[in-house]
Amino acid sequence: ISDKEKLKKIVSQTFFHSDALLKENSRKPTAMMIVMGMWVESINISARLCKGDPEYNHELAKSIVEQGLVFDDLMGMLNGLGNSPDVAHIKAELDPLRNSYAAMNASLGGSYVSADGSSVAYDKELFQSICKSVTDARDNFTQLF
Repeated sequence: ISDKEKLKKIVSQTFFHSDALLKENSRKPTAMMIVMGMWVESINISARLCKGDPEYNHELAKSIVEQGLVFDDLMGMLNGLGNSPDVAHIKAELDPLRNSYAAMNASLGGSYVSADGSSVAYDKELFQSICKSVTDARDNFTQLF
């Protein structure tokens, strides 16, 4: 536990091994749901660390907003899996987050990332909406079990 590099390596190897095993056994939806769950958990932790305020930790807030690009890609992959009850449930739970990211994207002129990498002032209400949406989705996912 004290060797963070070793811990990261173990987690990465475990993830990639599990992902490969699921894909080899025609369980792509399960693999995709695991990836989405990991993404939601990481953004949830980041959102809680920001305390819903983009100025509390601007670099972390910037990272949360920029993750809208990754979220869009993940949702595209999720949409490509069909509409099984499990996939439909996940998509429904993530719909408020999709709306929050879309609103933030629109407020930034269609780009989650500033072209010159400069500091961007995020709309606090929209940022809070992203944080709340991801926290709600995460809480709903974990209550299933």
